[in-house]
Amino acid sequence: MTATKPQDHKTKQNGKREVTIDGITVHVDPQVFDDIDLVDDLYDLQDGKGLPTPVLRKVFGKEYPAVKDALRDADSGRVPVERIADFLTKVLSELNPNS
Repeated sequence: MTATKPQDHKTKQNGKREVTIDGITVHVDPQVFDDIDLVDDLYDLQDGKGLPTPVLRKVFGKEYPAVKDALRDADSGRVPVERIADFLTKVLSELNPNS
């Protein structure tokens, strides 16, 4: 009998992996990471040269507006960059827990 990993139990929807972080569920197609443009955007973001928006749009696709709304501060109406960056980091870690 082969041991299963926690990520083996994630629901797949049209090839997408379901990930729930801080009560927010998103569906991410792992194939999105097989894109040199996204790799460039991630590199620029890590190097402090880029903005998170292109990465977020590519990773979350049509769910991006819902992710922003879920992370929006109720009092100010703003989406703190630190909050969305933390969310993205957690999603990426969940999708690839061995990295």
